[in-house]
Amino acid sequence: MLFLKLRGSSTLSKISSSCLKSYAVSPSLKLFIPSSRASFLNDLSRHLTKSAIISSPAAPSSHSSTLKPKSAAKKPSRKSINAILTAKKPSKSSLAAKKRAAAKLEKKRKELIAARVLKRSISLKRARDKRQALKDKLTARLNSTKRFVNPPSTNLVSTFNAYVGEKIIEFNKHPESTFRTSRSSTLAKICNSWANVDPQDKKMYEEIAAQKNLKKMEIAKAWWEKVDPKLITLENQRRYNLNKKNKDNSSYKRLRKIANPFAPKLPTGTFGFFVKELSLNPPENFSIKKCAEVWKNMSDAEKKIFYDRKDKARQEYKSQKLLFSQSS
Repeated sequence: MLFLKLRGSSTLSKISSSCLKSYAVSPSLKLFIPSSRASFLNDLSRHLTKSAIISSPAAPSSHSSTLKPKSAAKKPSRKSINAILTAKKPSKSSLAAKKRAAAKLEKKRKELIAARVLKRSISLKRARDKRQALKDKLTARLNSTKRFVNPPSTNLVSTFNAYVGEKIIEFNKHPESTFRTSRSSTLAKICNSWANVDPQDKKMYEEIAAQKNLKKMEIAKAWWEKVDPKLITLENQRRYNLNKKNKDNSSYKRLRKIANPFAPKLPTGTFGFFVKELSLNPPENFSIKKCAEVWKNMSDAEKKIFYDRKDKARQEYKSQKLLFSQSS
């Protein structure tokens, strides 16, 4: 009864018809009459199993039986279809209004782009004019007599200069001194008196000169450590321009190129080492011309000593220059 309830009335009719057909086909089954209800149900279940296998030999797996059926595509409602069908086409006036609005927006966009381009070009022109003004100013400065930097002097003070300086200080201490009114005559007297100075007093002026030189070197070294190298380059360029400009002027005093006096100096060449060696014991009528003649007549083995000195000095110069550039 439970089986029949699950299947329903239509299923029962199908089962009964299939059972009758099977009984009609098989003579052995015709003679068979079930003795009880239980045996009938067992035979019936076996028959249904066979018929299920025959009708569907490739039975679906347990995994596929658990899958949910796909939901059908949702059809558009009648209301939405009617709304699409009954939608009005845009009129000519509305299309024209849209075109006018689009043209207005496009015109505004072009005006904004043109304003930006104009603003950019104005700013670029200002920057270009500013750079040109600075360039012209620098060019004028490079051809003027005004210095970019004024390095302190590193010229050593001699004993005689120390004596003259001390005497000038003594003259200025007295209010009745005539040094300011008759400067040239007073300096002449001081210079003439140097020959009569006692040797012991000269040693005192030597110490004064040494102290002044030490102080000058300290000031110059501190200045060169702080100065900007770019200003040194500009000052040398200014001096070069002035020397070139006044090349034909005989009364013009040429300006020397300034350089750091504390930087390592490039050693002399091979011939310079030979001249230095020869000047320690100079022969008669010693001159550069005679040194050149002697150098020309020397063998390669004799010259090799001076070549080795030059190479060693150059190696020392490179190492010192590297250390100087790292420290500055």
